Amino acid sequence: MNLRPYQSKAIHQIRLLFAKGTKKVLLHLSTGGGKTVIFCEILNGVRKRGKKAIIVVYGKGLVDNASQRLMREGIPHGVLQGNHWNYRPNEPIQVCSITTLFKRKIVPEADLVVIDEAHMSTGVSYEWLLSQYQDKFILPVTATPHLKKGMRHVADEVVYPIAFKELVKQDFLVAPKYFCPIQLDLSKVKIDSKTGDYSLADLALNMDGPKIYGEVVSHYKEICNGVPAICFAINIQHSNMLVNLFNINGIKAEHVDAKTPQSVRAEIIKRLENGETKVIVNVGVMTTGIDIPCLKAIIFCRPTKSYNLMIQMAGRGTRPYKDKDFFYILDHANNVLEHGFIENEQECNLDGWEKDSVRKAKVCKECFFAWMPEKPREPCPECGFIEPAKETAGKEINLEVADAKLVEIKSAEDLVRIKIKKFVDKEIEKALKRNYKPGYVFYRIKEEFDENEAKKYSKYIDAKFKLHSDSRQTNVGSDNSYFRNQNSPGMA
Repeated sequence: MNLRPYQSKAIHQIRLLFAKGTKKVLLHLSTGGGKTVIFCEILNGVRKRGKKAIIVVYGKGLVDNASQRLMREGIPHGVLQGNHWNYRPNEPIQVCSITTLFKRKIVPEADLVVIDEAHMSTGVSYEWLLSQYQDKFILPVTATPHLKKGMRHVADEVVYPIAFKELVKQDFLVAPKYFCPIQLDLSKVKIDSKTGDYSLADLALNMDGPKIYGEVVSHYKEICNGVPAICFAINIQHSNMLVNLFNINGIKAEHVDAKTPQSVRAEIIKRLENGETKVIVNVGVMTTGIDIPCLKAIIFCRPTKSYNLMIQMAGRGTRPYKDKDFFYILDHANNVLEHGFIENEQECNLDGWEKDSVRKAKVCKECFFAWMPEKPREPCPECGFIEPAKETAGKEINLEVADAKLVEIKSAEDLVRIKIKKFVDKEIEKALKRNYKPGYVFYRIKEEFDENEAKKYSKYIDAKFKLHSDSRQTNVGSDNSYFRNQNSPGMA
């Protein structure tokens, strides 16, 4: 097994702690950093010494993934499921589902217990599991050990061999480019007291996916058209809506949820890899145990208060691939603004995690690229746009309204209207900056679309110019009552 230097370092540290009598050692390593390679080398040592081990995964759905990863690393093993094709109960190394073990109260003989995706090791099932192996060695592994209550229940020490930034620097992972086209008001969405995350039911009720995520398709086309992508949706209805929107716009998309059979999921992933499918929209099933190096974009349409979940979702895109120097994160869910950049990875605190204050990113009003500026009015690194200086007196007039409001999309015609509305707003902004007259915008709409479309926006254009003129003359904040009380053609 060819090990990277930091993987050898991690193995040495884990074995050293075990040799000193530390029973529970947690491995913290970024998604794509090769946690499987590390624990497989540990398992090899266990097997060579005539000892036994089990690998515990969260739910039956991840059993196949774990077994395939062990096979890829050349580790002989069985799967402790009677109906599984790899059921070989006499093998000294077994892959197990915590669900199966807990429900049937099965306690396989083991000198080492590897807990995959250890951030999920909460609740009575894992409490029971750990009580059965109190005098054995425990190796929890995860990319996201950030639990509010801490990880003391599964670990006494942490091995953290390398940070995400260094993995990128050494070309073992790739970092994202962030684009944040929409900023949401989530203040009215309830927080689930059990999970500490947004209530999914309340997200669906308060946000009504189509209304909030109206430009998901258009931004994909504008920013990274045609690249293989995974999109994270709120619920099945929301996911199906997004799939339909992609498909009616000529972008092949498919839906995956917890009820999608593993064999069907594998076929869908294969179609993504060969380019037949461009976007997989999923509901909560592609955050862990998924290895798709060709992914070039991650689309957030599911807001989360969980730093762990955000890192897991983003981590699907970090694996290197041919001609892949970076990947896109298109954030339609406030996740980047809520949690910051994944490059600023936080270390594990076994006694309880509290989110550090997030350094706010700046979002370019021209191309929606997000970055951490070093100085005021820094040009956008992506497109070079420099935000105009604020007026010294009165309130700044924000003319960027292209994405300030989103509307419910029920058809392809709705998407066309949104596209036209965005074009109109950009042309108005350009005209105002260059002191052009309203006729310029009318002509550009006519040139791009037709005269009838231009006529629909005539009053809207005049109102925008008048608002701008009045604000400059009075040098006070603008009254947006026209836009609150009138439906422009693009917002109908």
